[in-house]
Amino acid sequence: MANPRSTTFAHLVDLHVNDMCEVGKAPRRSKQFTLNALKDKLGKLKLKDLTRERLIQFGKDRAKEGAGPSR
Repeated sequence: MANPRSTTFAHLVDLHVNDMCEVGKAPRRSKQFTLNALKDKLGKLKLKDLTRERLIQFGKDRAKEGAGPSR
C-alpha cells in the first residue's frame, strides 16, 4: 500500500471492496450504498486527517438524513 500518510480514505474503501470481492463476498446494495456515502463525504481525506470525531460526525449527519444502521 502507498504511504498511509498520503493515502486517501477513498483508496482504503476501494481496497476493502476489492478484498471482499476476491473472497466472493461482494458488498450487497445497502453496504455498497454506505461505502459510497463514506467515499463521497470523507473520500478525499488523507488517512492522517481522518479522526474519530470526523467519523462520528459523519454518522450523526447520516442519521439526520434518515439513514439506519448498515448491515
